[in-house]
Amino acid sequence: MPQTIGGRQCHVAELADFEALQKNCQFAFGVLYDDASTETSLNLSDVNGYACYNASNTNKGMRGCFVFNPAGSLNSGGAGANIFFPVGVSGYGRRKHCAQENGKYGVLRYAARSALYTSSDVRYRPLFHTIYTNFGGLYWCNRQSNGTSSWDINVSTYDFNHFGSNAFLISDWTAGDGPNVSDACFVRLVE
Repeated sequence: MPQTIGGRQCHVAELADFEALQKNCQFAFGVLYDDASTETSLNLSDVNGYACYNASNTNKGMRGCFVFNPAGSLNSGGAGANIFFPVGVSGYGRRKHCAQENGKYGVLRYAARSALYTSSDVRYRPLFHTIYTNFGGLYWCNRQSNGTSSWDINVSTYDFNHFGSNAFLISDWTAGDGPNVSDACFVRLVE
């Protein structure tokens, strides 16, 4: 349902919004620095340390995905229009429900797994062997659609794609808490 925020009509991004970006834009993964920054940092805690609770964010950045219109683009906003999707200070942009974390609520982890992927049927090893340590973030889709509940931004594999229904466990938000509560993910508003 659209809402008015700052005088503008907005809604939580839906699967179609993310798919439009995926089909019509280009992507780059990297670090976005604060406006007051004058240089890039060589200190990893500063490179990924931008946070609202810091006394100063000068020369501190945040990792994430840049989505932009290429030169000559006829997309909305024209050439150079861009949007940044951060994945959080820790690099793990998802608080998981307890069913996937041995009964622990709110574990901060990007991947669906919580241990090494040692199954013999895993293809593309070693890429997925340590997937539970990968950096990335999930952004809610307003509603589950075509088996997709959120949008996946994987900083480790440079992926910008569907996530599936893993993050969205209940359809009734009035169900309260318990073992079937959905994950906490980032939210992106769209005009």
